Amino acid sequence: MDAAGRLIGSFQLVLPTMRFLGFFLLSILSLTALYAQGDDPYLDSLLRVTTSSKQDTTRINAALKWVSFMETQDFDAAFKKATWALERSKKIGYHSGILDAWLALSSMHYENLRGDIMLLYADSVLNYKAYPLKRETQGWALNMQGIGYYIQQRNVDALKSWIKALDFVEEDDAAGLLSNIGNIYLSSGENDDAIEYYLKAIKLNEQSRDFTFLTINHMNVARCYKFTDTLFLHHLNKAISYARLAGYTRMLPEAFGDAVRYYADNNQFEQAANYLDSIVLVGESDPEYAAAIQSSVLARYRFKLASFKQDSSVAELDVRFGNEPVRSLLEMARDVYEDQLNTSEPSDYNNRMHCHKDLAEIYTRLGEFGKAVEHYKGMQQYEDSLDQGKAQFLLKAHEMEMEELEEAARREEQERERMQQRSRLTLALAGSGMLVLVALGLITRLNYVRRSRKAIQKEKDRSEELLLNILPAEIAEELKSKGAADARNYDLVTILFTDFKQFTQTSELLTASELVSELDVCFKAFDRICEKYRIEKIKTIGDSYMAAGGLPVPSEDSVRNTVLAGLEMADFMIKRKLKVEGQGNPTFEMRVGIHTGPVVAGIVGVKKFQYDIWGDTVNTASRMESHGEVGKVNISDTTYSMLQNDPDFVFLAREQVDVKGKGMMQMWFVSQKA
Repeated sequence: MDAAGRLIGSFQLVLPTMRFLGFFLLSILSLTALYAQGDDPYLDSLLRVTTSSKQDTTRINAALKWVSFMETQDFDAAFKKATWALERSKKIGYHSGILDAWLALSSMHYENLRGDIMLLYADSVLNYKAYPLKRETQGWALNMQGIGYYIQQRNVDALKSWIKALDFVEEDDAAGLLSNIGNIYLSSGENDDAIEYYLKAIKLNEQSRDFTFLTINHMNVARCYKFTDTLFLHHLNKAISYARLAGYTRMLPEAFGDAVRYYADNNQFEQAANYLDSIVLVGESDPEYAAAIQSSVLARYRFKLASFKQDSSVAELDVRFGNEPVRSLLEMARDVYEDQLNTSEPSDYNNRMHCHKDLAEIYTRLGEFGKAVEHYKGMQQYEDSLDQGKAQFLLKAHEMEMEELEEAARREEQERERMQQRSRLTLALAGSGMLVLVALGLITRLNYVRRSRKAIQKEKDRSEELLLNILPAEIAEELKSKGAADARNYDLVTILFTDFKQFTQTSELLTASELVSELDVCFKAFDRICEKYRIEKIKTIGDSYMAAGGLPVPSEDSVRNTVLAGLEMADFMIKRKLKVEGQGNPTFEMRVGIHTGPVVAGIVGVKKFQYDIWGDTVNTASRMESHGEVGKVNISDTTYSMLQNDPDFVFLAREQVDVKGKGMMQMWFVSQKA
């Protein structure tokens, strides 16, 4: 395989507007820089061979090697040389040259994002019948095919190609493919799956001590978490360390910018300011890029600083811009965000959604509520567009899996027909000595078919389980039968929220693996409790857990069951704290809040593939949690009124609490009778 095929495996970030595309062509770009600066003797020698060698195959191979180094430096010359190599290979029947020329032509069209042309040449390789494909050739052709699909935003097709490619490449070359697959899941909002593939890539990067790709993949993992999550900071710090080891300074401004966002979002402004000042210092190789990043995160820093000062009634802080008036900080941040909206690509939904979100809060704090509503609507529009893309990705992935299972079933039916034909042949041979051999053959085939049927059923069950992990059973059935699920109004739903007290401070005492393990133990226990009391888990939001009783199927005992579930969760956390702290380790304390009322629930067509609920009831339940106390279950007056005569509960009235946006509210602590 020539260089054109070998170098295309690591396809990582090239264009800022295609963040999730990854650094796919980093290998090509770095080697191009190494060999193509000035008059390089190696490239000169390759050119001489292409014109002076008497062997056509030698001339073709030299031309393709030259193309692999020059395709990003001089596209026209490289394209001309690759086209010559292809035509010459066809003329002399040089199969290897034909395949490598197609791969080279596919590779070079990445630079101008011509996914259609990449697919044309990659498909030519995969459909070539005149010569058996080497495994390596097939692997790189599938990789090119995946890249072409991705550029065309056909994410499911790209995913399918890259997963197939993993079966054909050596382990050393698999890291780039694993990272690409992670990029697909990240861009589709499937962060857990993205993390799984990135971590596999990181393991291979560690074995090869590839610090550049360790930088990239730790940055990718960090972006699977919220800016306020300590796991985000853990992987970000890893990325920064590896970037320095690799001398990969191109990545540091972006990493430092993410550090500013983390510390600003966590109100740690001194640390944020330190990274803010360092962005330009580490961006000497591309000062315009570094300045653009600094401008963007500076807006975030000012916005969060103003919010903190306004909420805390602090006039000055001993940090950068700490003595600036709140209104001035907000206006400067506003101007940057408005400029980003005006200059960003219309298709950059994620960036535009976050700009609208921050502007909505900025205008609210400035008292300009009309503009705040306008930007809130803009945020919803782009959020819906992103959700629709995610939903379509998951639905198409499910459909593709079903098609593969149906194809397997068709093959099984064909095999059954062949067996029936053999059975008829057996009858014809019944009087001969071959009967025993035929019978043994039929038994073997029958066992094979049974194993195939069992494997197909296993895959069907897995697919069903995957869908049921995303949606309630009733909603999943509706989605499969109609291709969409209608939103529904529910008059009586009981919402449960949990949240860990001082999560950030406690998590800083744990390693990343300890933190994930502890959260996993707690949330798995909550999942079992929800299943026990027949209430629906809605989602986890960082360290918060949300569940609901009374949907998607209304139930008379849903209010009672939801409260019982909350009490059991609180009891579990109290016992967990005693056990873990008895071992000398830190753990979490938890508040629980519950409220009952009407909600809207569902997927809203295909725009919210994750089952979710909306309405003031959800907001009030969240307030019940935030105004609760550690180890106790705090319920609203509405929930209390529905359970006050239940002999299994004891209620403790609280003084009315002033709730933001709600006014004075009556709340109750509930417990079970001993």
